[in-house]
Amino acid sequence: MVVDALDGDALRAAVISARPEIVIHQLTDLPATRDPATYPAALAGNARLRILATPNLVVAARAAARGA
Repeated sequence: MVVDALDGDALRAAVISARPEIVIHQLTDLPATRDPATYPAALAGNARLRILATPNLVVAARAAARGA
């Protein structure tokens, strides 16, 4: 399943429909290369994903646990 973790509603629906026994947080947006010219921007993108998508994943996991 592919879902945009930044889209809280879509992530919640996907996790609920998957009916997981456990949810493991592995959200990341790390660059494929460590080019010094682009790495700071890539790290910022990864931080953005973790800051904004982690709460979405927690909400989705809790909703799935409730069977919501």
